[in-house]
Amino acid sequence: MNINTGNFQHIKHYKFDGEYYDFFAPDKFMLQEIRRRYQDFFHLFPLNPEQTILEIGSGGGFALEELDKVNPSFVPLDIPLGNLNKIKNQADSPTFPCCADAYHLPFKKNSFDLIILADQSIEVGLQISQLLGRP
Repeated sequence: MNINTGNFQHIKHYKFDGEYYDFFAPDKFMLQEIRRRYQDFFHLFPLNPEQTILEIGSGGGFALEELDKVNPSFVPLDIPLGNLNKIKNQADSPTFPCCADAYHLPFKKNSFDLIILADQSIEVGLQISQLLGRP
């Protein structure tokens, strides 16, 4: 699934972000907002252990606070490899990090039961919707 992204400057940007911004230590107000967002999301879309969940732009791995209560399979996808390694190391849920670009996803259609997607374009969201609906 590929979307024309020109010269891939966004990859350079997100690698830089991962190296210089600590996604794992937001200030207390941002942390409250992040936690509330995940709690609300998983209230609307309840989890079960048989699910496989993809999070595009996994940042500091805060979805794990909710996911580890149920232990579904979790695929955090992001560009900074260091962040993905930290997420894997802090996870209790079966976690399979994927270092990839949201514009060039390495998955087949119907691969996931649930996709967590924030701060992405509508163009990416429409492409990603094809990954939902596991048989």
